[in-house]
Amino acid sequence: MKLTTKICLILIAATTIASLPVSAQSTNTTTTTTNATPAVRRAPRPAYRGKVSAADAASLTLTVTGRQGDFKVKVTSKTKITKDGQPATFTDAAQGLIASGQGKKDADGNWEATTLRLTTPKTAAPAQTPKAPASGSGQ
Repeated sequence: MKLTTKICLILIAATTIASLPVSAQSTNTTTTTTNATPAVRRAPRPAYRGKVSAADAASLTLTVTGRQGDFKVKVTSKTKITKDGQPATFTDAAQGLIASGQGKKDADGNWEATTLRLTTPKTAAPAQTPKAPASGSGQ
């Protein structure tokens, strides 16, 4: 009888041990398939935006008027410049264009641009006056 008891205990222990990894595996599999990998959030890059009020081709510097007033944007040979979504050069910068981009801001509030996007401001559509109803010579 001692042998039968030992065999039963060994079988119960083996069944219990064998079922533990299976239940743990099914739990992990379920959680990994239902949980999507979280998106990696990047820190926002410093950005500027404003209207070009002057362009100095000799120093490759734009004077831009933004919400906090005037600031300078220095363009380097590494600056990626676009105008209205197309590749551009510094000579495409003109007064009245919108300048935006990313870069490094110095202690004086001026920027060294890594990107410079120039866009033409959209003009407002002229207000349309309602047409007067046609007066008919009635009955």
